This record gives sequence, structure tokens and C-alpha cells, in this order.
Amino acid sequence: MSHRSPDSPRIARRAMIYAAVFVLFVAGLGATACAPPTVNLRQANLTKITTTGFAVAMNLSIFNPNMYSVPLNSVEWKLDLFNRAFTNGVVRTREQIGAGATSSVNVPLGVRFKSVSLGVKNFMNGRDIPWALSGRCNFQTPVGPVYVAYARGGTWANPLKGKRLIGQQHHHTIAPKLDVQIAAIP
Repeated sequence: MSHRSPDSPRIARRAMIYAAVFVLFVAGLGATACAPPTVNLRQANLTKITTTGFAVAMNLSIFNPNMYSVPLNSVEWKLDLFNRAFTNGVVRTREQIGAGATSSVNVPLGVRFKSVSLGVKNFMNGRDIPWALSGRCNFQTPVGPVYVAYARGGTWANPLKGKRLIGQQHHHTIAPKLDVQIAAIP
């Protein structure tokens, strides 16, 4: 004859409740799991050159495969010019990438010339400008930050090609207030 304790049904119920809570917890983790967004650098257009620097309009295409929107906190970038490291930076954003959506995100890059370096001389001499942009996007997700890399390169036509600049014969002097606007270059 088996003797059952009066606590046996209570223990069995607790075990079932714990198992149900565990299953719900695991299901909740699966629902908040984050697939990383996809980032493509669509365009990087040289938009302005001055004697103190230049501007680049970078456009990213970002696809969010998740069932919830994901904030894009920042875009880190590194610019190589004339096949050499030139400069880098971080742009903070307040972009929200919608659930299951592709968003176009414009990231303006302002680059200042630090000194008359090889890059500056190549700009002012009118050489076409080989470039490479790379970096990573920082997304805030329910499970923490997620970083996704991007990279692309190409060549910008130099709007100064064929123009004679004041002071071009002296490498120390660059024409003051040279401000050239250029159309978008794919």
C-alpha cells in the first residue's frame, strides 16, 4: 500500500506552474530576440569644397527585419582619400528604423582640412578623388546595442580640375574663400 503525502498534489501543481513560467520566459526571449539590421552605403556625394574643408552627403539604406522599430543611435565613419587614411568621426542620430521596413538615412559629413597635406594638395591640383568610406551603425535593441558594419568606395570627379587657383604656384597659399558647389555624383 502506497502512502501519498497530502503535499504531493501541491508540489506537482507548483512544478507545473514553474514549468509554465519557464516556457513563457523562453517564449518572451524569442519574441525580443534581435536580428541585426542590414546596412548598405548607397551614395556618398562630394557636395562642397572650400579652402578649409569639404562636405559629403552620405546616404544609407537600412532594413530592419524585426517586428519592432529599432533606434539608430549613431553612425561611426572612416574616410580614406587617395588610398590613405584621411579622417574619421561619429554622427549622432535620432532615426527610428520601422519594423520590417527599409529606411533611407542621410548622414552629413563635414570634413575640415587640418593642414596642407597630400590630400589637400591633390584636391587643389584637380586630381580625381579616390575615396573609401567605412564604419558601423549603432542600433539600440531590447537586448542591448547592436553594431552593423558598412563600406563602399569609388572616385569623385574633382570640380577644381582644369581651374587655375590663386597661389597655386606656392604650396603654402591656397585661394581664400574658394567655394565650389557640385551636383550629386552617384
